[in-house]
Amino acid sequence: MKYSRPRVFQQMVCHAIPLGNGKDTYIAYGNSDKDETSVIETEEREIVKWLFTNKMTNDFLLRNLIEFPGHPHSFHFEMKEPILNRNEMTKIGDIDFLIYPQSRPDLATAIEFKKVKVFTKPNGEVKINRLDFVNKKGMKQVKQIRKLGFHKTYLGIIIEDDGRHTDEISTMHKTSKSDNVDRIFNTTNNPELEQVAGVLYIVINQPTGESVQTRFNLQFCLHKPAIKINQSVERTNRIKDLIKSLKLPLTHKS
Repeated sequence: MKYSRPRVFQQMVCHAIPLGNGKDTYIAYGNSDKDETSVIETEEREIVKWLFTNKMTNDFLLRNLIEFPGHPHSFHFEMKEPILNRNEMTKIGDIDFLIYPQSRPDLATAIEFKKVKVFTKPNGEVKINRLDFVNKKGMKQVKQIRKLGFHKTYLGIIIEDDGRHTDEISTMHKTSKSDNVDRIFNTTNNPELEQVAGVLYIVINQPTGESVQTRFNLQFCLHKPAIKINQSVERTNRIKDLIKSLKLPLTHKS
C-alpha cells in the first residue's frame, strides 16, 4: 500500500562551524566523513527538551503553536502536579509539553509526543522502530489527555532520522525514504485518533556523521489542526496554581 508525506513542511537547516585561528575559509552544508553518535540514540524526553530550549529550534517550532500572538507564553515539560491529580497521573503519567499565554491560562495547548526512529543503513535498507506500538500507545494517551479539557490537544510525532548513508548528493535532502517511512504520516488518518485532537510532525534529520547538536535539518508540519474547545474551569484553575508556584517560568515572546 502506498502512503504519502504531507505536501507542506516548514524547514530550517543548521550547520554550526567552529572558527579556527588563522583560518579564513569554511565550507558549509557539505558532506562529512565524521561518524558521531546517531540522533536515533537520543531519548524522547531529551529530544523534546532540546527542540524547545535550543534558541533556533524553539523560535521555529513555537511560532506555529502559540495561541495568543504578541503575548508572552510559558511552556513546561513533563507536567504532573498541580496540572494533574493523582488519579490522572495514574492513567496518563504526565503531560509531555504544555504551552499557554501567561495572561490567558484558559488557552492552554497540551501535546503528547511519541518518537519514531528511522535509520538508513549503508546498504540502503531503511529501518523503522515500533511504529505500530507508538501509534497504538499515542492514540490511547491522547484520548485520555483530551478528556482533561485543555483548550487544544495534539499528538506530536517526532521522527529522528539518521540519513548519513542515503545516496542524495545535497545534504539538505539526505532524508531516509521508503514506503514505510511515508507510512508514519498515516497516523493522521488513524480512525482511533481522538476526533478533536490535532496531529503535528517534527522531523529532526541528521544528514551526515556530524553530531546533530551542530548539524541538522529540521522539518515541521502541523498536519491536522486541533479543534479548539472551551477549556474546563478545573484545568484553568490548575494552571493558575502552577503560575503562582513558579518563580521563573520559561517564556517565549512571539
